[in-house]
Amino acid sequence: FAARAHTIRMIFEEIASNALYHAYGYKKFERVELRDDQVVEVWFGKDSKRLGFSVLDQSGKLTKEIVLKKILRAMSQDGILDTDGRGLFLTRSFSDRFIINIKPQERTEIIVLNNFDSNEDVNKPLYINELS
Repeated sequence: FAARAHTIRMIFEEIASNALYHAYGYKKFERVELRDDQVVEVWFGKDSKRLGFSVLDQSGKLTKEIVLKKILRAMSQDGILDTDGRGLFLTRSFSDRFIINIKPQERTEIIVLNNFDSNEDVNKPLYINELS
């Protein structure tokens, strides 16, 4: 379980930092002090089989095209050394369920669900829901 906990922590840190830095335009390693209108909400829960968390920002800047472009580039020869988009790729790779809900210009929510039993053979879908 310790290795699985490390993976879940890495995924959470990637998603949370994306919500802070990319959603509100902060630069890497820049000190972040969110204004009152820059909200990041974190929710989590678990049951006997899985752990889940949600990170929501109030920017709505992410799009399904950006998500797919970054994940596909990270999988290609050209993107193998890129750091941009690596968080989405890693989250996609290590999550049992990866759900992205986007209301453009209003909010982005990323939900990650992981089973406690990492040996369980599961379909690992990527869901991107973008409201128009």
